[in-house]
Amino acid sequence: MIFDDCYGSFFSSMPPLNFVQIPVLPIALVLRYKHPMLVKVNTMLMQVQYVLFMMIFFCLFVCVSAAIIPIAYLVCVSDKLSTMTQQTSNAELIKNNIMFIPFGLPILGFDLLADCY
Repeated sequence: MIFDDCYGSFFSSMPPLNFVQIPVLPIALVLRYKHPMLVKVNTMLMQVQYVLFMMIFFCLFVCVSAAIIPIAYLVCVSDKLSTMTQQTSNAELIKNNIMFIPFGLPILGFDLLADCY
């Protein structure tokens, strides 16, 4: 299927997102094929539908990632405590273990913000 410059966004939209078409549907019905305004409306409508579609997955990503942060923190702390005896120097012990235990949750929270960007 080839994307149509005038009516592509009307044909390719999915049922939950096709409610966005309702305000511009009269414009699409009145204007002739290949009219410049129809092409602009089609492009704008496709971008709006794409942004709405991507926001669904972005919100899902943020919710799941935020819910997993405490689990990731507990896994990291248990791993760091199990490898504590294998550290060779006190500086390495402080850097790897003692600094992560109190600052691990803020670090993981900032990682989530970086992932969202």
